[in-house]
Amino acid sequence: MKPSSARIWSVFRIIGDFAAAVFEWRSEFDALFRAWQQIDETNTKYPRAQANALRYQMSALYETTVIEALADQQFMPRYGFPIGTLRLRVIIPDAKREGRFREEDQYRLERSGLVAIGEYVPGSQLLVGGKLVTSHGLLKHWTGADINNYLGLRGQYTTCVNKHFYYRIAADSLGTCPICGGDPEKSSTNFLLPMHGFSSAAWDPPKVSTNVDRVGHTEQATITFIQREGADIQEQEHFGSIPGLRALYREDGELLVYNAGDYQKGFAICLKCGYAESEKYLGDGRMKLPLRFESHAPLTSTREDMFCWRKQEAPAVFRNHALAAKETTDVLLLDFSACLAHLANDAQLLRTLAQALEISGAKLLELDSRELGTLVIPAGVQGRGLGAVLYDNVPGGAGHARELLALGRQWLEEAREVMFVNERHNQTCETACLDCLLTFDAQTPMQKGLLQRKLAIQVLDALLQGDELPVILHTSTGQSQLPVLSLATQFVEAESQPAASPKKTAEERLQRAQQRMTKRNTRSQQ
Repeated sequence: MKPSSARIWSVFRIIGDFAAAVFEWRSEFDALFRAWQQIDETNTKYPRAQANALRYQMSALYETTVIEALADQQFMPRYGFPIGTLRLRVIIPDAKREGRFREEDQYRLERSGLVAIGEYVPGSQLLVGGKLVTSHGLLKHWTGADINNYLGLRGQYTTCVNKHFYYRIAADSLGTCPICGGDPEKSSTNFLLPMHGFSSAAWDPPKVSTNVDRVGHTEQATITFIQREGADIQEQEHFGSIPGLRALYREDGELLVYNAGDYQKGFAICLKCGYAESEKYLGDGRMKLPLRFESHAPLTSTREDMFCWRKQEAPAVFRNHALAAKETTDVLLLDFSACLAHLANDAQLLRTLAQALEISGAKLLELDSRELGTLVIPAGVQGRGLGAVLYDNVPGGAGHARELLALGRQWLEEAREVMFVNERHNQTCETACLDCLLTFDAQTPMQKGLLQRKLAIQVLDALLQGDELPVILHTSTGQSQLPVLSLATQFVEAESQPAASPKKTAEERLQRAQQRMTKRNTRSQQ
């Protein structure tokens, strides 16, 4: 029996996809190899150090497993494979062998890269089994062995004049923005993708404490919707029957989560032992190193008064590197730049809409809201407006974003209901509360004043009903505000509404919401 034409076509498509995945890996490796060959010893500062850095980069790519490389290109599913995860090794002094250390096997800490960049970066503390564990550095090998090895792949990121964030894992310069062709707005920042995980220090074993601390904060970014050859992007105009609202979906989207430390100057990373610390200043070599860094003890030393670097030893250190993780997943962009007119650049409005879309999407698909993620990015021609990105918060994607694309208008209407709740709530809730938009992962946007429920629901109502968009005033703090009603209008509205409690300030509402969340978490742990 001869195979059908459809089966033959499927085989050729699989072969083509495999070849494309291999080509992507080869392109990155060949670019690094060319940069290594082109090092000019006469005109390059520290040519040997630069050559070694490129060699480590090539080694990191070369030793990437076949499964991981193919999964990154969405040729193979990630599900069931232990890839894309980072662990926090916990080491303590060995009581049986003085001066030696051992790994504490009662702690098995491992998270996906996207989560680990927020919880495991050097300086962070977490409570495990009633004890406080502090991360102090990066692992140099997956076994935990202290050997001369690469820490991970390095790259650069920046934003262009049109506010597009873009990045690249390569040795040469970033060049112009791949999204709009614009020039870089500022100098690029180096980042490192840790490949083996993080580690505590033997001289700082776990101790009884409740003072948990996190270092820096994570930022998300994506270059998923670059219009390049081979990019399989589905587009839908007038999404949800709203003129001008454009939806773009890609199955093999790419996210970058990065953490630039406490002072947004990256981390200093010792290449000898892996110790790392947040930087306060930009610097090179030993110049303006963090206070304790130059005299730090090796991670595997049981004594904190030991020195990793000898007096005359040349410093082997990465300066001002952000720590990052890359993930491939399903990504959906709702481009509001054309339909919002004068409100297209209102970050508070877009962040609130994105939060409502995340909650309503999880509700419709019967998911935990943490299975979806959101961010706001420049969208439209030359980044003239903003768009809401929703993605599957699962390595490799799970199809949730694709299901939301199919729901269309039902999803938008559910987002409106999430913000409305009921008539009383609609009259009293100005920014966000536990009844509508305030979830655990929305605390930071709330504190920054980025959640404006009353504004967002009026705009969404106007879009769904085809009415004119409201006119928005901006306060001296940059926050969006609806126009103030006349005294007569306020009197009529007050007469038509039942008596309500005195209006609270934004700070009072936030404090009350945080108190309620604390009580709820306490009850859930009992």
